[in-house]
Formats: sequence, structure tokens, C-alpha cells
Amino acid sequence: MRKKGDRKLLIRAAASMVGMIIGAGIFAVPYAFLRSGTAAGIVLTAGVGVVFLVIHLLYGEVVLRTKEPHRLAGFAAMYLGPWGKRVVTVTSVLGFYGAILAYIVLGGAFLQAIVAPFLPITLFWSQIVFFVFVALVIFQGLRLAARLETALTALLALTILAILALIAPRADVSNLAVVLADRELLLPYGVILFALGGASAVPEMRDMLIGKEKLLRPAVVWGTIVASALTLVFGLAVLSVTGEFTSEEAILGLAAAIGPAAIVLGAGMGLLAIATSFLIIGINLRELFELDYKMDRLSAWLLAVGVPFIAFLLGAQSFIQIISVVGAVFVGIDAVVIGALYVVARERGRRRPEYRINVPFWAIFIIGLVFFLGMMAEIARLVS
Repeated sequence: MRKKGDRKLLIRAAASMVGMIIGAGIFAVPYAFLRSGTAAGIVLTAGVGVVFLVIHLLYGEVVLRTKEPHRLAGFAAMYLGPWGKRVVTVTSVLGFYGAILAYIVLGGAFLQAIVAPFLPITLFWSQIVFFVFVALVIFQGLRLAARLETALTALLALTILAILALIAPRADVSNLAVVLADRELLLPYGVILFALGGASAVPEMRDMLIGKEKLLRPAVVWGTIVASALTLVFGLAVLSVTGEFTSEEAILGLAAAIGPAAIVLGAGMGLLAIATSFLIIGINLRELFELDYKMDRLSAWLLAVGVPFIAFLLGAQSFIQIISVVGAVFVGIDAVVIGALYVVARERGRRRPEYRINVPFWAIFIIGLVFFLGMMAEIARLVS
């Protein structure tokens, strides 16, 4: 039986994973299910959830086999050499920038939906306010962010349950059988990868569990399972209510179907989800520049949050396109790199890990191949 203190640490670490995963991507899942068909969406979500559980556990073992604190680029430099660090730095940074850009766009929209009835504010300025608040918390570092994130994730879970309870009486199973004439079976791929990828939280979780690293494995397992299940349930629940009128970000479609309460609850859930993921990604990116490239705190912070903010100001605001590309390309590449890190770290790691999952090389190869083919399919879909 775990001690009370261990249970609190486990919940806090698992909440970090849930907060990382439940972000902007979850709001695109109902629309992705609509475009691909419910059955294909369920199979894809379940399959990707299982694969990401393995990926997250692989990354956890890599982290535990390494004495020094690093992020993905640092692990790549240690185990794959300079070329690995360069590849991971480019893909990770671009992927993080894309995610932060999506968070700015959607987080500001949700903030406006909450505040507008009481204080007139334009979408642009609500996005600016949202960005500034989260960016300042990112500058403060892990301790403050972790405290906020635990509370935000708890509120997020309650909000999800509230909105599911609200829409349950209006659910119509026949809406899950809607078949669009222009169905796109591949559309959900990048969206689901973006929605369920949480590897960035693993090093942060290890930092929370110093001296209690044995808790990392159950924290990763529970965090990934809970987040994946919530994502699937949310996608099906929203689609069952809005059917063919499901909107790209889910909430506006719900508002049209069940009234103003959906705007408040949905926007609240959205704001909490996006804020938690924004915090973890922003800190991870800032620390990548600090730890792996030896930048000072201010420079690392400006580089971490400034670039996507400038892209936002220049007009990059296509939500679905951003998360689809980031998921299929950048999240996919990171997953392949993690598999390679695991293979090398098993032989060259200088620390005895608190757990081993013993995934054979052929399984790592197949997972990597699937991600590579998915990335090629997404690129082909974009250019077609």
C-alpha cells in the first residue's frame, strides 16, 4: 500500500500528464470523427492511445536511465550524437511553436466567450490577454506552474464531467452514424496524434518525483489512460449531440444545440485545458533552451514564447490545419526518436531505472514505420 504522500505525488504527476494531453486537440476530435466516420475515429483513437502509452513508457525508461536532467534534444545528443540533437531540436521546437500557436488562437477565443457577456472585448485582445498571462507563469518556472496546473487539471476534470452531464439527455446515437459525402478517412490521424501526445510531460514528471522515481511508471500509465479515455468520450458525446452540425472546435456547435450554458461550460473547459498544456509545453521549451543550449532565463523565455506570438500577429490562425500538421509530422517524428533513444539507452544508460518494459527491437521498428507512413500520408493529403 502506498503512503499518503506517495499517493499525492502520484496524483500530481499523473495530473501533469493529463494536463499535457488534454489541450487544444480534444476540441477537434468530434469534428475529426464526423469527417472520418465514428467507427474509424474510435479505432484510431484507441490504437493511437495504446501506442502512445508505450511511447510514454519508453521515454520514461530513457529518462530514468539518465543521471542528468535533460529534455528530448539533450537526450538525443547524449544517445544519438550531434545529428540527433539537431534533428530533434528542429522538430521539437517547430512542433512546440505550432502547439503554442494553436493555444493562443483557441485559448483567446474561449476567454472571450467567458468574458464577453460581462466585459466587451474583441477576440484579438482576449487572445493577447490569454497569451500574456500564461507567458508570465512560464517565466516563473516549474514550481508555480505545477501548483497552478494541478488545480487547473482538477477543475478541468470536473468541467468535463459537468458538460458531459449537460449534453447526455440530448444525445442521439443516430448522430454517430452520420455519413458525409466527402468523408476523409485520413483527416483524424494528425488531429488524434496531436490530441493524445504527452511525451513532453515525462521529464517534468520525473522532476516532480525526485526520490520517488518508482512512481513514474504508474503516473505515466494512469495519466495516459485517463486522458485518452476522456478524449474518446468527449469526441463521441459531442458528436452524438451535434451530428452533422459539429463545428471544428466543438463548442460553437454545442452552443447552437443546447444553449448558452454550453458556451460557459465549454469555454471554461477549453480555457483550462489549453492553459495547462500551454504551461507544460512553454516550460519544456524554455528549459530546452536553458538546459541544453545554456541560455539565460530571459533569452530562453523570449525565444520560447515570442516566436509563436509573432506568427500569431502575422496571421497564422488556421486551427485545424495547425494541429493536423503538428500531430502527423512533428509529434510523429518525436515518437520515432523516442523509440531510437530507448534502443540506445538500454545499452548506454548510466543509471539503473526504476522500471523496465522490455519492448523488442522489431516492435520499436514497426511503431516507427507506422509513424513514418502516417507522416507521409498527411503530407500527401495536404498537397493533394
